Amino acid sequence: MALVVSTVRTPTPPIWMIAGVGASLCAAVLTPVSLVEGGPTFCPFLLLTGWPCPTCGMTRAWVLLGHGRWSESLSYNPVGPLVLATVLIWFGVLLWRRVGHPSPQWFGKLLVPLVVIAVGAYGIARIVLVANGQWEWDG
Repeated sequence: MALVVSTVRTPTPPIWMIAGVGASLCAAVLTPVSLVEGGPTFCPFLLLTGWPCPTCGMTRAWVLLGHGRWSESLSYNPVGPLVLATVLIWFGVLLWRRVGHPSPQWFGKLLVPLVVIAVGAYGIARIVLVANGQWEWDG
C-alpha cells in the first residue's frame, strides 16, 4: 500500500485583500500626524463602556510609527508595533501566496495566535487598570 501525502493548497488571495492591507500600511505613513492627534474617538466599546478596548489608540499608534515617532506611538497603544509588524508580514505572505507559493506554517499557526493572545492580554490588563483608577485613559 502506497503512502499518499496530500498538500492542502490555500486559495490565492484576492487582489482586493492585498490592496486593502497595502493601503492600510501606506495610510500609516501618508496620513499627517495632525489628523490623528486629539481627534474624536470612534471605538464603540469605549463609547459604550468608558473603557478602552485592546485596539484603542491603534490608529494613532500606527500613524505615529509611520512617521518615526516610536515613543509617542507606544503611549497610545504599546502593542501597536507588534501588530504593525504582523500586518507587514501578512502583506508579504499575501504577496507570496499570490504568486503561487503556500502559506508558511509558522504564520497562521504560531505568529498570529501569539499576537492575538498578546493584544488580548494587554487589553484585559488595561481595562482592569482603568476600571481600578490605576491608569488614566484619555483616548
